[in-house]
Amino acid sequence: MSELGLWRAVISQALADACPKFRTTNAPSINPWLHERDRSRAWLIGMSSDFISVCHLAGFEPQAVQALAHQKIAAFDAANPDIAAMKVTPRARRQRNRKDHRARTKVENEKTTGGSSVAA
Repeated sequence: MSELGLWRAVISQALADACPKFRTTNAPSINPWLHERDRSRAWLIGMSSDFISVCHLAGFEPQAVQALAHQKIAAFDAANPDIAAMKVTPRARRQRNRKDHRARTKVENEKTTGGSSVAA
């Protein structure tokens, strides 16, 4: 796969994550999925510097990708109102935030210690 194809795949995956084909009411498995849906939608709609860079690396105009994302998300939500109404529960959000914080802390610690860990 070419580099251009790789960055286009990143955008394609974000669009797929924002409009997933998920049909279950199993609560324990639904929260991580909803979190990914919400993160993907925020990334596609937010115009962050990462989003803009990925669009340029993929050979797309960020505004065009954002417009496509708005269109696909609106169509998906209209066709799947039950899924569109689902929200991440506060407990799942807290668990995800803790996991993300631990991962960031680990990376920051590795940077400051040069990748070595010292046992106390």
